[in-house]
Amino acid sequence: MFDFTNKKAYIESVAKDVAPKLCCKFGKKYDYSFQEISWVLNQVDRADDKLYKSVAYGMIRPYSNALDQELNEHLGDLLEFKKSVGKSLFNVFEVPSFDSYLLYAEVNLVPNNKVTNTSLDSFGAINFLDLWNGE
Repeated sequence: MFDFTNKKAYIESVAKDVAPKLCCKFGKKYDYSFQEISWVLNQVDRADDKLYKSVAYGMIRPYSNALDQELNEHLGDLLEFKKSVGKSLFNVFEVPSFDSYLLYAEVNLVPNNKVTNTSLDSFGAINFLDLWNGE
């Protein structure tokens, strides 16, 4: 089973990085294949991380006994893992839907080029002069 310190970071990363890319590349659907998920894992440079791959498959693939057995070594009981994902992301001990991952990504991602009305100076402090240079 995996280390709890990485668990939340991996879960958040799959929700923010993997789910939206799956939706963009393959459309929004109930079930993504292992190949589709693997394609996205390659895009986010996580294809060689076995634990991350297990977390992604465990979060995105629908529950089945075969998947539960396959991922048990890393995740433990799959249904309990899926519920812990809901607790970690939404503070609810329920299995989240794929749509909820997309919503999580939308709410928690800040674009790199987001425009603000302030900027930081070279020391990381707010440049208050920028406040009056706006509209």
